This record gives sequence, structure tokens and C-alpha cells, in this order.
Amino acid sequence: MIQTDDMTREYKNYVELTRLDDKQERACARRKVRKGLLCEPMLGWFITAEAWTALPKDRQIVEKIRAAAVTHPNEILSGVSAAAILGAILWPRFHRHVHFATDEHTSTRNGKMNVYVRHYVKDCRKDLYKRATLNPVSAEKLLTYDSSYMYWLYKRISDVAGIVCGFLVTSPLQTMLDVVRQIEFEFALAVCDTLARLYHITREQIDEFLTKRARCRGIDYVRYVLGFIRTDSDNGGESFARARMIKAGFEIPELQVSVRNPFYSSQRDNNPTLQNTKTVRVDFMWKVPGSDGRTRCVAAEMDGRDKYTDARMLVDSGAQDGLDVLLRQHDREGALTLLGMTVLRFQFREAYEKNGESMILKLHRCGIPMVSSQEQDERRKWLIEYPQKHRLKFE
Repeated sequence: MIQTDDMTREYKNYVELTRLDDKQERACARRKVRKGLLCEPMLGWFITAEAWTALPKDRQIVEKIRAAAVTHPNEILSGVSAAAILGAILWPRFHRHVHFATDEHTSTRNGKMNVYVRHYVKDCRKDLYKRATLNPVSAEKLLTYDSSYMYWLYKRISDVAGIVCGFLVTSPLQTMLDVVRQIEFEFALAVCDTLARLYHITREQIDEFLTKRARCRGIDYVRYVLGFIRTDSDNGGESFARARMIKAGFEIPELQVSVRNPFYSSQRDNNPTLQNTKTVRVDFMWKVPGSDGRTRCVAAEMDGRDKYTDARMLVDSGAQDGLDVLLRQHDREGALTLLGMTVLRFQFREAYEKNGESMILKLHRCGIPMVSSQEQDERRKWLIEYPQKHRLKFE
């Protein structure tokens, strides 16, 4: 057990939350919390304020979920908490609570802190006895793996539950069903696109799973939302932007389309400021009919700060700094323009703020086609009116 007199010094060796079971030690630790030396992100779990602040937001989220999972080792994480462990981490505001699945066989009691939310998932604890001996729950191990490896880390227990890196979680399909009913369409689609891609989930598997749960609350709404899933969406930000486009009534774009790079040459300098690849891939693409009967292509690209500032993303792209990335994008846009495409750029904040008004205005100005009025009514019915009418309690 850590000695409280040396707690601040000792905790500098910890990058993970550490639980204190002794009442006296917890009291001493909380005095240090009041002085700003320690943090208590979860009840009874402590870490130095310096170490906690230094952790990336994703790591903080997973650490809090780890603390809850260790505190309740026989309960199954669900909803956005399960999604985070499965590889689809949302903004911190969605992780103020840790979500668990419960069924008719689950015995629970209210804790002293309102940090847990429990959701009914029929038979979620069925076959739980079949699980192998659990590995220690490790947030560090979980975040070490590349997201594409998550498929191999996940071990199935039943249709609705599984295990990954020692965490008991609802299955990817059950998590998708729960998330759609718990958070707004734009965020839910970002999570579901990611889970479908990471766990190789097919349309047939989704249909089969939903058919078995035909009597679940809001199942028609879930079925409608999951109809928009695309496994070729590159990241959650692009999925979010696409959801805004869907809600606004635009035709759904083609995603991650590869086109010939007219600038490519084996003799061309392989400089990090040049896009010297045989093909160029665009985030979104529409074929827009013109008044002259000819069709033009509009390529839309989403920008974010991370691609210019995140050290890991810079290394992955072969760039030395954000200026390299910017210059290569100019070269890339030149290639697309030479192919006769209209190139539209928008920032993620334009898709996120004010219900995406700025992005939507740009799409209208570019002449992006809308779906039929009947389809717009259908989208409005399910994506706007249904959640309001049935008072779906979003986070």
C-alpha cells in the first residue's frame, strides 16, 4: 500500500489511476486533492494532478472506464463506454458517466457518486460463466494497439457480450444498437461507422441482429439510422460531417474515391511537400449534372487542426511540419483541378458548430444536389421528429 506521507512523490511514478482502499489513506489523499496536488477522477482512485493533466483526453476517458471496470469486475460496459473500449472514443462530454449493461439477473445498488448509468440489455449476462480467466484490465495496453487490430483482440462470449483487453463489454452490434438510442444521430453514426469498419460488420449481420431484437424499444429508429452506415468512412469526423449532410437533405456522397494523379512521375522529386502518388483520394465526391447536360465532379475535403499539428499524424504522413502538409495539399488540389473537378474545402468546426450551417451553405453554393422532397420528409421524420416525439434521452 502506498504511504500517504510520500503520496505525492510516489504518485509521480504512476501514469494510471491507482485505487486506495484504506479509509485513512483516502482521507489524506483527498486533503491533497483540495491542495491541487492530486486528482480523484473516480471515487477512491487517485493520481497526481500533473500526471493526469499530461494524459491525452482519450487516455483519461479510458482510465476512468478502467477504474469503473476494476471496481465492478462482473459488470458489462455498455453504450458509449463500451464503444470507447471497442475503439470508438467520443468527446469527453459523452463520458461524464460510465455505462453498464444490466438484465433481470443483475443485482446492483446505488453508489455514493452518480457516475454510473445502467441500461437494460436482455440476457446480457447469459453465458458469462464461459469467459476465460480475465487478463488484468489495462488502459495502456488497449491504447497501444493500432485500431485495426481491435478485431483480433475482441473475444466473443455471446451475441450481446464479449471481452477485450480484460474489459467486459457489450458486443459491437449490441453497442451500436445502444449508442443509436442514447446519443444524437451525428455522433451515433460516427461511432457506428467506426465499429462496423473495425469489426468487419456486414449489412447482413446488422439485419440479422436487429431481426432477433424486433421487440426492442425504438428498433425501427435504430434500423433506419443503421441504414446509413458506411465502412469506408475514414474517421469519425468525416462520419459526423456526412451525418450533417444527410440531415440537411443532400444526396449522400461517394466516400474515399481514388482518382488518377496527373502530376505523378517517377522522375518527380519525392519531396514531402508534393503529392507524388499514382492516385489521389478525396474525402467526399458528388457527380453534379450541369444545365448543359454535362456532369461535373465536386470533391469536398474536410480540414482539421490535427493534420497540421499532431506529431503522430505528421510522422505518418511523412511531413516534417504543418507547412509541408499545407504545401502538399495545394499540389494535390492542383491535380484535382487539372482533372476538371471543383474542389470544396470545409473545416470540421463548420460541420460541428450551429448545426453545420457554414458547411451546408458551402454545399448549396457548390450546387450539391438534394434528395427528393419525399426522402427529405422521411429523414426529417426519423432524424428530427422521432427523437423529439419519443423523448429519446440523449447524453
